[in-house]
Amino acid sequence: MSAAVEMATSTARQNVLSMYRRLLLQSRRLPVADRASAAAQIRAAFREHKGEADSKRVKELLDLAVKKLGYLKVVTPKSRLDADASGGASSSSGGKKRYVVHEGKVVEVGDLAALAQQAGGRKAVSNWGGANLDPDDVKRHHAQMRRFTFQDRGGDGPAGRMR
Repeated sequence: MSAAVEMATSTARQNVLSMYRRLLLQSRRLPVADRASAAAQIRAAFREHKGEADSKRVKELLDLAVKKLGYLKVVTPKSRLDADASGGASSSSGGKKRYVVHEGKVVEVGDLAALAQQAGGRKAVSNWGGANLDPDDVKRHHAQMRRFTFQDRGGDGPAGRMR
């Protein structure tokens, strides 16, 4: 075998292995119910074509794998919490839990919905209002809005009325 053929073969092998790893990694981000079957399908497809020697066919298979990876990225939830929520068990997130402070107590994020129901459906309270704003900050904000031409446009919209 010449050095060029060996290099092309090793590059193709690296590309195939890289795609295999990327597909398996993306399949781990699927909801719990779909992970095992997706990983099994990926492994079976790569094993089926393990002995493929034709470089054109290998390129076609890699192109197909790229399309499947793109599809997996589209259907995969964007965060692990989304995947766990749609798949069932929340303990599969690597043992990590998320906490927030609610009414002076540290509460797990999953328990927050139950607390909201216990509260009788009270609305959230906001401290946003004109009385708690620093006048200098408001002036600076309005100056920047005019500078970036968001104000003083002369139209009927809210940008034309702000001063």
